[in-house]
Amino acid sequence: MTANLVMGTAVSLDGDTMPRPLAHLANLDLNLLVALRELLRERSVTRAAERLGVTQPAASAALSRLRRHFGDE
Repeated sequence: MTANLVMGTAVSLDGDTMPRPLAHLANLDLNLLVALRELLRERSVTRAAERLGVTQPAASAALSRLRRHFGDE
C-alpha cells in the first residue's frame, strides 16, 4: 500500500521505505525545534538560552546539533 505525498512521492505505508526528507525529520529531536524557535525569535544564543531556561552553552550545543542535523556546518 502506498500514499502520495508532497510532489507526488510514493511512500510505503507498511514502513518498508521512507523518502529521505521524512526519514531525516523522523530522526530529529523535537526539543531542538523549541530551541530553534527561540533562537530565531531572539537572534541571540544568550537571550534564547535565558528564554529557554538553560545555560548559554546548552543553547549553543542545541544550535550545533541543529546545524549538524541539517548539514549546515
